[in-house]
Amino acid sequence: MRKVLLATTALVAMSVTAAQADVSISGQGVFEVYTPDGDDQTYTTDGAITIKGTTVTDSGLTFTALSQRKFEGGTANDSYINIAGDFGNVRMGNTDDVLDLNDGALAQNMDLETTGGPASGAIHGTAIGGDSQNISFTSPSIGGAKIYVSVDADGANTAYGANYAMGMVNLVAQSDETSTVMGASLSANGFTVGMGSRATDASPTRSKIKATDIGLSYTMGDITFVATSAQGKEANAVNRTDKYKNVGVSYTIAPGVTAMIESGDYDRSDVAGAAGKSSATWAAIAVDF
Repeated sequence: MRKVLLATTALVAMSVTAAQADVSISGQGVFEVYTPDGDDQTYTTDGAITIKGTTVTDSGLTFTALSQRKFEGGTANDSYINIAGDFGNVRMGNTDDVLDLNDGALAQNMDLETTGGPASGAIHGTAIGGDSQNISFTSPSIGGAKIYVSVDADGANTAYGANYAMGMVNLVAQSDETSTVMGASLSANGFTVGMGSRATDASPTRSKIKATDIGLSYTMGDITFVATSAQGKEANAVNRTDKYKNVGVSYTIAPGVTAMIESGDYDRSDVAGAAGKSSATWAAIAVDF
């Protein structure tokens, strides 16, 4: 009884009613089996539970508050407020920056899971966006074109870009404090081809890095096949080169239930022998709700 009274009191204090806000709960639960060559197999749980409240003002502005929690428990993934209108939308909080939200054309984002590569430190990826505490603005699409920008506190990072969609073709150009990315994708008759190129400036601890990738996916009914290939080069004394490739397939068992399997290989040129190579197989089942 005490819990019911406390919950009711909290709702009254926030003045939240069905007429004022639309609240929804959704998410995804994933069970994964990761089998690396030469190492122990692991079982993991992934996914997230999303709670979203939306309110529309008389002037037509849509205010959204979202909190996303890890499916397996723990701290929040995304938590932000979004304001949308004819001007576009403004997003504030701990969430993907605008580059991450708009880089779907890159081949890196076509694979099911980054399988077989290192957890960190690889240089073959073309995507440069990620999660942070940021404020972002995305313009409405005009003639297929939109622009966007995000900033972190105290100017720690400023990211901006532009996308253009024309029929089957999508183009993307993005930049942040250190890197520039160009990408494109083409979709037709169930096939999608994506590609990207990234250039990262030299820093006091790293030489200039260039990376490229290309990917292909094909959807036939409930089955989707994917394959990607990527390469990164660092202009250092040993001319480090990273190479990555993967193939995978996903199958929709039923609405909201998907089975996936993927195999990937990674090779780093400046590390001799088996230490510079890795490969693995990843399998998972995902339930959306």
